[in-house]
Amino acid sequence: MVQALQQEIRLRVDYLSGETVDTIYLGGGTPSLLAIEELKTLLETIRTSYPVSAQAEITLEANPDDINEVQLQQWKAAGINRLSIGVQSFREEDLQWMHRAHNAHQSLEALKLSKQYFDNITIDLIYGVPDLVMRTGKKILRPHCR
Repeated sequence: MVQALQQEIRLRVDYLSGETVDTIYLGGGTPSLLAIEELKTLLETIRTSYPVSAQAEITLEANPDDINEVQLQQWKAAGINRLSIGVQSFREEDLQWMHRAHNAHQSLEALKLSKQYFDNITIDLIYGVPDLVMRTGKKILRPHCR
């Protein structure tokens, strides 16, 4: 798969017409499962194929259950400077309904640990899932999606 991505990166070299790349977003699927050498290879292919700004924001999507101290250190050393963590929900029922591999506690721990290595962190949250109940003051709102 990494070789196919490298080939795609090289095939699209004319797409930006020499413009400087300010943002690299490694996401969709689970790029945090890549071995660190695979990740470095992809980033190097991008850097040799396109002019990349020295201040480029380089984001890696990661699931909470993929985050540990070693991974964070390796990602940072590879040049990642922003994490997008797929928390999805802090409610256990929602995470179970979505068949997520992590739980709410793992999400919180991953966020705490990530903050030790990265200043720029975002999280993905999903709302409006079927049967979700949101409390607003004394009202209970039920989404109309089914």
